Parts: sequence; structure tokens; C-alpha cells
Amino acid sequence: MEVSPHKLRHTLATRLYSETKNQALIANQLGHTDLNTSAIYISIVDDENRKGLDQL
Repeated sequence: MEVSPHKLRHTLATRLYSETKNQALIANQLGHTDLNTSAIYISIVDDENRKGLDQL
């Protein structure tokens, strides 16, 4: 798998959100002034949704 700066930003945002649930912190780390901009970098995987899908 090729690693790019874009993939690293997504990984950082996703893992940081997973640990903190703080979108403002992520926006700060990514250098965004608008929280909506940061939201596109967060791949939220809800444990409850994952469990539901796994049961299918």
C-alpha cells in the first residue's frame, strides 16, 4: 500500500477522533478553522454499527 500525506491526515484524524471524540482538537491538529472541513477527514466507525453489521 502506498502512503501519501492525504492518507496520513485521514489516519491521524480518524485515530484521534476515536480516542478523544473531540472534533475541535482534530481541526486544530489539521490546521482547519472550520470544523466541517475536518469532518471529511474523520472516518468514524461506530462500534455499535460495526457489531450490528458483523451479526448480519
